[in-house]
Amino acid sequence: FRSGDVIARFDGEEMQVKSKEKENELAITKQEIIEKTGVLSKELDAISKDILIIDQEKLFAEKFSIDDERIRSKLEIIDSLQNTAYLGSKQDYLNWKSDSFNESSAGDMGLLKMQQDQHQGKLDLLNDSLNQLEIKAPHDGLLVYKKNWRGEKPRAGQSMWPGEKIAE
Repeated sequence: FRSGDVIARFDGEEMQVKSKEKENELAITKQEIIEKTGVLSKELDAISKDILIIDQEKLFAEKFSIDDERIRSKLEIIDSLQNTAYLGSKQDYLNWKSDSFNESSAGDMGLLKMQQDQHQGKLDLLNDSLNQLEIKAPHDGLLVYKKNWRGEKPRAGQSMWPGEKIAE
């Protein structure tokens, strides 16, 4: 044999099937990440728009509040103050909701990213194993096939045990 010649080649059909399955699982997880990102950004946009509207309403209520009893009745003034207080509470609630949503969405995305990393790791391991199915001669020389316990030399298509010597 010459250096780099293939000495033995093992069947990797099962690993190829598993590799395809992992590629499919990885593609599904990537699609889930894309979908989840879209849903989360849509929800965050809705919360942000609500915050913007409430901020504008509160600013308007504070800016154009007339507290003069000669112009407006006490009931109208109290109603205006209650409206401003309500808008402030709603503003605080929406800010809390936004912060809470950011934390929970980060957890959801982290979980999907972890699944993606797991699938990628298994796929890399399978691909690495598939690349190691061929045994190549490390240098030029003579190859002597090793006999098994029955005195038979290895042949094409024969099943081998893990760790069993093929040749020297």
